[in-house]
Amino acid sequence: MGRAGTVERIISKGQLVPFTFTRTGVAASATNSAMQISDTAADVPEAVIPFDFEVVAVTTSITTARSAGTLTTEATINGTGTGITNVINGQSTTRSRNTSRRGQKIGSAGDRIGARLTTDASFAPVTNNDVAVTVWVLCHLEGI
Repeated sequence: MGRAGTVERIISKGQLVPFTFTRTGVAASATNSAMQISDTAADVPEAVIPFDFEVVAVTTSITTARSAGTLTTEATINGTGTGITNVINGQSTTRSRNTSRRGQKIGSAGDRIGARLTTDASFAPVTNNDVAVTVWVLCHLEGI
């Protein structure tokens, strides 16, 4: 049995990367409130992406099923909403997901991604209710 004479290198031209943002103790009447990167000791609201990228999906989960009101989350690029939102309400009480078509929510190397949340005045429960938002980013690896 002989060794292969040619080495073939195969690399993906894109990598799907999840970035999770959290908020402990969701409050009612929050408006476009920036969330922090999960597992950071400080309040770090955004992640710098070293490659050109696209935001392709957002998922949201809360620890306690909502009993009243609405919680809306949204992915951001450089602090500006992308329009990819999730809604926790009477139909979706603990989880929500949303996707975006490729080529729609584009960022450049060095741009920042984040997540923000909005709640109405009647959102409940607010005691011991935490939220996690995962922003799914397709990083383009061409040229590395």
